Amino acid sequence: MTLNLRLWVLLLVLSISMAHADTVSALKARLQSLQSLQPISGTLLIQNTSTQGKDPPVTTQAHLSMGVHDGPQGLELRFPAALLRRVRAEQVANAKQSNTPEPTLELLTGIDPNQVGTILSYAPDLLRKMAGATLLKQSTVQVRGATQQLLEFKIPPKMSKQDQDGLQSYRGRMDVWLNQAGIPVAVRQSISIAFRKFFVIHINVKSSTTENLMVWKGRLVLSQALQKTQITGIQTSSQSKRYRFQPTAAGRSAPPPATQPASAALPASPNPLKMEAAASRPS
Repeated sequence: MTLNLRLWVLLLVLSISMAHADTVSALKARLQSLQSLQPISGTLLIQNTSTQGKDPPVTTQAHLSMGVHDGPQGLELRFPAALLRRVRAEQVANAKQSNTPEPTLELLTGIDPNQVGTILSYAPDLLRKMAGATLLKQSTVQVRGATQQLLEFKIPPKMSKQDQDGLQSYRGRMDVWLNQAGIPVAVRQSISIAFRKFFVIHINVKSSTTENLMVWKGRLVLSQALQKTQITGIQTSSQSKRYRFQPTAAGRSAPPPATQPASAALPASPNPLKMEAAASRPS
């Protein structure tokens, strides 16, 4: 390779690196600006499907809706009376027959206030996800007729030292779609992990999350999400969880009427990102 050609290649690599750095810096600056402290209210709908075992597999489903409000006094969660009555009915049935599932109770007790806070203010969470991530590629794509920027990141493993010792393979990716104003409108994250416990137990974990975002009252909020997790090893299990946040224009939110189950309000899945032209993901 001649000296001039080597210099040209070096300059090309430097220009690409600088462009990537500028893109990431611009995204971080935009996320900093989308953290308004204005109060926000709405209804959060959650639907969960869980499958355990193989012979035969046992599948349970549950759904709930609750009012949420985030303001100067902090985060407030409001659970409708119909939901609490359903939980009590499950508890009564389980007391009569111990193997009766309690899916609504499990879904309710699994609600994490920190996760709800992330739904109502997504920008800080995306900034945390980008910490330590490496931008692999950026490209221009067409999504439902609109031009968007697609950023493809490689994300490092985040696990305990004990799990890292048994780690056999790991792959983590995160895609971020930006509209023409540089605002994130969707995020897709996928993680695949294989590790070994006690030298003989092999466990594989695959998870994927697709999130649709919107700006509401100066905040970047999560409007819809689909999370899927599959675990194989000693036990086989899978879980699919859907979220949908419906903001209210003003005042406190009110849960949907008790006659309308949350599952009826949820779509079959978050609106898929239909890519008219999508570059292949680097390995």
